[in-house]
Amino acid sequence: PYTAFWIHDRDGEFLSWSQARASGLAAAVRHLAVTAAKEEGLPEEWIKRFVAGHVERGDNNRLSYLALPTTGYRLRHCDTSTVPDGEIRRVMIAEPWGGTGLNARWLRERLADKEIVSERGDFAGRLVPIPLGDSDIFDGILGLYMRPSRCWATVTPIVLPGEDQNLRGKRLDLVRRCFAHAGLPYPVEFRLLGGPTWRGSLAGKYVVPPYLKGFPLVHLRVEFNQPVAGPIALGSGRHCGLGVLAGCDVPLEVG
Repeated sequence: PYTAFWIHDRDGEFLSWSQARASGLAAAVRHLAVTAAKEEGLPEEWIKRFVAGHVERGDNNRLSYLALPTTGYRLRHCDTSTVPDGEIRRVMIAEPWGGTGLNARWLRERLADKEIVSERGDFAGRLVPIPLGDSDIFDGILGLYMRPSRCWATVTPIVLPGEDQNLRGKRLDLVRRCFAHAGLPYPVEFRLLGGPTWRGSLAGKYVVPPYLKGFPLVHLRVEFNQPVAGPIALGSGRHCGLGVLAGCDVPLEVG
C-alpha cells in the first residue's frame, strides 16, 4: 500500500529536485508526515517508530519515503515531467509489506497541498496527490516503479548494510542481505553494475544521511522467478529515498 505525490510549484507547474538530494526530499516529506501525526494527537511512541522510523536496525515496520526520479524512457506525447532527465518530480510514501493501506490513505489526505521546505528552509515544492488506480494511465513514470516485472534495475544506488573492504565476495554477501532485510524473494540472478543503466541516473554525488556515510553505494540489476510488483527499495537507505529500483521489462535506454 502506498500513496504518491507530484511535486508542483505554487503556480501548479512541475518543480524538480536534484537526484543527488533524494534523501533530503525524503527527510522533508517525513517531517511533514510526523507533523501531521502530532497534530492529529496520535501516540508519540507510534509516531517515533512507524512514521519517523526510529526503530532497531532490520525492523521494517515503518513507513518508507521514496524519491522517484524521472527516468527510463521518453514517453509518447511527453512534456517536461516525463523527459528522462533524472530530476525528481514525484515522491511516494509506502507502508510495510502487508500493510492495510489505512495509513497511506490518511497521509494522502493530510499532506495534500502541503509545502515542502528545503534543507535551507526555502520553499521547495507543493505535494499534489497522484490519482489512485492504474499508474500507467495517470502517470507513466510512476508506472515504471509500480508495474509487476521480473527484471528490475536500480535508479538510485543501494547503500550496502556494512563495509565490504573492497572485496567482491563480501560485497555480494552484503547485497544478498539487502533482499532478506527488505523481505523480498531472493532473485534467480543479480548482477552488480559499474554504474547506473537508467537514463538520467547519476553515477555518484549522492547526499546520504550522516549515519550512512562511509558505506558503499552500488547499482545492480536483478531478475526474479516471476513478476514482482513495486515499489522496490533495497539497502540501508531504502526507507529514506535511496536504493529505489524500476522495472525494466520495458525499453531500457543505456546512457
